[in-house]
Amino acid sequence: MNQPLNFTLEEIQTLLAMQDELNTYIHPEWKTQNFDWGFAIIDEVCEIREHLGWKWWKEGYQCGITEANRKQVQLEVIDILHFVLSLALEARIGPERVRDWISQSYGSYTVTDMVMACTSMIFLVSCESADYFEGWNDLAVSVDLTKEEVLETYIQKFVLNKFRQDHGYKDGTYYKTWKSEITIGGATVPVYKEDNEVLADLIQSRKEYGLEVTNQEGLYNELLTLYNTRLNK
Repeated sequence: MNQPLNFTLEEIQTLLAMQDELNTYIHPEWKTQNFDWGFAIIDEVCEIREHLGWKWWKEGYQCGITEANRKQVQLEVIDILHFVLSLALEARIGPERVRDWISQSYGSYTVTDMVMACTSMIFLVSCESADYFEGWNDLAVSVDLTKEEVLETYIQKFVLNKFRQDHGYKDGTYYKTWKSEITIGGATVPVYKEDNEVLADLIQSRKEYGLEVTNQEGLYNELLTLYNTRLNK
C-alpha cells in the first residue's frame, strides 16, 4: 500500500495561495460567483474514467492504469485538486484543516483501485460531504502519486492553465489540440495532441536531460514556442 501524502502546513499554504492567484487571474470576483466546484470535480473524475476504458464496445475496455495513460490520469487528479482547493478557499477553510483532510488516505487504495476511488469521489461530492478532501487523496494514492509529484505537477498545470487564459481559452480562440508531424517509413504523418499531452511530453523530455521541471517562466516560454510552431495555427 502506498504511503499517505503528509503535506506540511507550509506546502498547503503555498498551494492555496497559488490557487487563489490562478482563480483571480481567471475571474477577479471568483469568490462571490457561486461556481459549482462539485460539478467540476465530477466532470474531471469522468475524464479519468475515460482514460481507464469504461466503454465495453470500444478497444481498451477496462484497460485500467497503464504506462501509456498514467501521466494523463495524474494530471486529471491534479485538476481535481485545483477545484478542491478552490472550494476550501471559498468556504474559508483554514490551511491546517485542509492539510489534515487531504494528507491522510482513508480508503487504503492501491493503484488497481482507481475505478473504486472514482466512484467513491463522485458519491462524496454528490452528497456534499467534506470527505471529498479525503476522496481526492485516495485518487492521488490510487494513481501512485507521491507528495513531491503532486507539488511538481500542480505547478506544471498551474503554468498551463495560465497559458491557456493568455491565449484565448475563455473566448474560445485557444487551440487545445496541437498539430505536428512525424515521419514513418518515409511518409509524413500528422500527429494531434492535447495540450495536457504536450505538457507531459515536455516534462518528460526535461527530466531525461536533467533539467528543472518547476520553473514557471521556463515552462511557460517552452509552451509558447511549441504553441507558436504548431501546424494548426
